Amino acid sequence: MAVYRKIYYGSPGGTFITDAELAFVKIIEVARNELTYYPVEGTPGSLQFKYDSSAGRIYFDPLNPFVGPEPPGRPNRFNLERIHVKYKA
Repeated sequence: MAVYRKIYYGSPGGTFITDAELAFVKIIEVARNELTYYPVEGTPGSLQFKYDSSAGRIYFDPLNPFVGPEPPGRPNRFNLERIHVKYKA
């Protein structure tokens, strides 16, 4: 099995990422904005994620959605949240 790393950008207001390449793989590490998150089986909370292997989806805390662009006054800068995923496939 090879090890891969991908970067995703969270959609503002969203709480999960989906990618067909993440289906049925072994997740090694997930980081959101450079903070390491840990796997859970139930609903994720702070610094936790839930992996749905069949859907290729990683869920985050539903009470902590992804943020969008920076506030008004800086219209040309977009700072979407980055999610780093390391996995074996």
